Amino acid sequence: MSAYLLGSIIGSVLQPSTFIALILALILKRKRRSIILIIVFAICILQWIVLRGGSLGIGSLVIPIISGILVVYIVSIFKSNKNQENLKKVVEETIEKPVKKKKRHLPRFITYPIYLFIFVIAFYMITPLQDAYHNEIKPLIEGYSTADYDPLMHNGEVISQDLMMYVHYFTEINTDEDFIPYVDSETLNDYYYVCIEDKNIFDIGCMTNKKQPFLTDDKCAWTFFGYTPIAKYKNYYLVNIEERACGSMIARFNSYYLFDYDGHQLIVDKVITAGRFPERPIKFYKVNDSGFKFVTSGCYHGADTCRGQRANWLEFTFND
Repeated sequence: MSAYLLGSIIGSVLQPSTFIALILALILKRKRRSIILIIVFAICILQWIVLRGGSLGIGSLVIPIISGILVVYIVSIFKSNKNQENLKKVVEETIEKPVKKKKRHLPRFITYPIYLFIFVIAFYMITPLQDAYHNEIKPLIEGYSTADYDPLMHNGEVISQDLMMYVHYFTEINTDEDFIPYVDSETLNDYYYVCIEDKNIFDIGCMTNKKQPFLTDDKCAWTFFGYTPIAKYKNYYLVNIEERACGSMIARFNSYYLFDYDGHQLIVDKVITAGRFPERPIKFYKVNDSGFKFVTSGCYHGADTCRGQRANWLEFTFND
């Protein structure tokens, strides 16, 4: 669980509705518990509307409701224990006149709407639960692992982000005919072309020794957020590259690479570029003798809600 998600859940628990539930449960008698719960429901809905769904979507409504109910019932349990002690004393004093305790129920016109509301919430939660299973639980059940960072090295040093940026831009421009690149060929420094063979084989030693800027115009170089090696198998590397468009668009784009790297030559065996869509970063992977299988995260960067968004299940096979 990420720190952001944990903070969002704690924030949802510590909503005004939870504190109001605590105060009402302490002040009012235990028999008013049903009324307290109705008030808590109403406040939770109101604050959810005011927050425009919150950062967790329907979870920003469900979590405060659950925490409010728990607070009310916990306080009621303590009150019940205290009342039982007092009742025991009264019974001992008036044993000849036993008091028959009557159960009180809320009217049906109040309980039925509450049951209906709970049913609607439970039905609405089906999609998030399905999303959580598909995006988080299923990969773990099927033996996938989380990203295992193993950097690409050359002569004892990590290959620089700038060099990999050049490899990425060159690959986008020359191998993906359907892709509209954010960097045109004139931006790439053609001084490095002598280090490239067949448009997919890069001589890392040659590129490292050139000591020239990789881009002729680096005004958009800040949009490249780097490369992340996800996993390694023999000479094969599964790599995630993250970037964004040069401009006001905040969405981030992710491309997936299968590199064959022997410490000298970097061969682009397979690539899935983001294209016009903000593909999500790789989150899980599984490797065998035939290739890498990998699963992306379930939510696009900058999305208002992750409801209904499903992770992509993809595969790269090794070349024989």
